[in-house]
Amino acid sequence: MLNMQDQTSANKIDDPIASKLLRQIFVAQIILLPLILILMAVNLPSITWWLGLIVFLAFIGIIVWFYKRFNNHPLLQEKQSLGAQIQQAQSQLAVQEQNIQLAQDKRLSFPTLESNELKAGLQSLQKDYIRAKLKTVSIANAKITGIGPKLKITLLFHRVATAADVDSGIYAIEGFGQAKSQALLQWRDSIQAQIDQTKPTALPVEQTDAIQRKFQNHRRVNDESEQTAIKAKVELEQKEHALKVRSEELAPLTFLSYIFHAIAPNKIVAGFAISLLVIFQIGICFTTTAGVISASVPKPTHTPTVDVPALQIQAYKTAIYNVTLSAPPPTRTFTPTVTLTPAVTLTDIPVSTNTSAPTKAPIPSETAYVLPPQPTYPPGATAICNDGTYSYSQHRRGSCSGHGGVAVWLVVLPQ
Repeated sequence: MLNMQDQTSANKIDDPIASKLLRQIFVAQIILLPLILILMAVNLPSITWWLGLIVFLAFIGIIVWFYKRFNNHPLLQEKQSLGAQIQQAQSQLAVQEQNIQLAQDKRLSFPTLESNELKAGLQSLQKDYIRAKLKTVSIANAKITGIGPKLKITLLFHRVATAADVDSGIYAIEGFGQAKSQALLQWRDSIQAQIDQTKPTALPVEQTDAIQRKFQNHRRVNDESEQTAIKAKVELEQKEHALKVRSEELAPLTFLSYIFHAIAPNKIVAGFAISLLVIFQIGICFTTTAGVISASVPKPTHTPTVDVPALQIQAYKTAIYNVTLSAPPPTRTFTPTVTLTPAVTLTDIPVSTNTSAPTKAPIPSETAYVLPPQPTYPPGATAICNDGTYSYSQHRRGSCSGHGGVAVWLVVLPQ
């Protein structure tokens, strides 16, 4: 790859090497098109085809070279990376917006969370207070309807010593039926009701302060996270804006604009030159293809013809080739043959008889051979066509084209 020594602006690339090469290509196209036309005119289809193919492949190769050169330019690489950078900035921006929304939702939920934790702490404190008080009430010293000392010993044996130990499990203890179990549970409930009257109604100050300090710290951390997200969002928005501005500046930088600017700084002149370059290339390809196709199609040979009567053709064929006019022309070379026909001449020779009057008898004399009349045809004629005209073509291909085909070959011709 050649080093690109160029000066770049916001939306175009100045490439002296590309400009010089494109001008040389333009001049070469102008020269090659007439040259190909001349080669076609002198009937050199093979050279024309190869020259056209080389020109076309060279043109494609140069376009590929220009495209790679364009793609390797720093401005284009920057343009291609801008899209990924903008997409990345937008993704990060969406994350920061989610963080901001999450911080705002947390801020709204903190009062409820703090209140719930204070309530849970108070309920836990009251539960512990009631259980502790129930443990101080002994069953042995209590007066419970239907529960005497013997049953109390049984309860103690089953580890039910205080009001805190009484629960629904007493139904399984031997000697405690429905009535005694209900009496024991009612006693426990009465004791608990008395204790409820004295249970604490608020958390201790130190416990309340601990919960409040805990949520104050949560609020502070949440506010810091929100501020960090807001700051990051602002920076990402500025970055995204700068990337979009730069992307818009480089948007006109395309391969076509690069080629236009390499040909000429003026867009109108460059467009006209590009149009001519494409037209010349299309003309070269079309002319080359048309010439090759035209050369590959056999063309009829137009030769001067002389009218020959049909009867004369028939006589010629019958005498020499012994064929009729309607028979298809032979594909092999015929050697004319001559049939010698003996001619007999009658003369009068006297013959002796017993009568006085002589009689004459025909006797053969010398045998003479007479050749049939040889047909005559114009000098230079090579074939007789089916419509009675002569062909003067020097090749079999195209002979008698437009005259019904060849009826008789007069000479042996090459294909």
